[in-house]
Amino acid sequence: MGGLAGDIDSSSGTVQAQSVDCRPVVDGDAVYVTTNSFVYSFNIRDGTRRWRYALGELTGGTSSPALAHHVIFFGAADGNVYAINA
Repeated sequence: MGGLAGDIDSSSGTVQAQSVDCRPVVDGDAVYVTTNSFVYSFNIRDGTRRWRYALGELTGGTSSPALAHHVIFFGAADGNVYAINA
């Protein structure tokens, strides 16, 4: 398991990738992944990013996401569980 998620900087053309070492969660045509810095939502059909949520001070690792009732749950290295709307 493991891979990359990220963005392409349109001004420089460089890839700004985040290491992904968790299992993604799929809901309909969306796939969600967590990194140490962001939660991402991608279109499952073409891979385009729908949105990303910056985790701010949450660093040091996150768990694989779980999804229930359109809410994404994930644990962080600080021992807390966080939830954001999908």
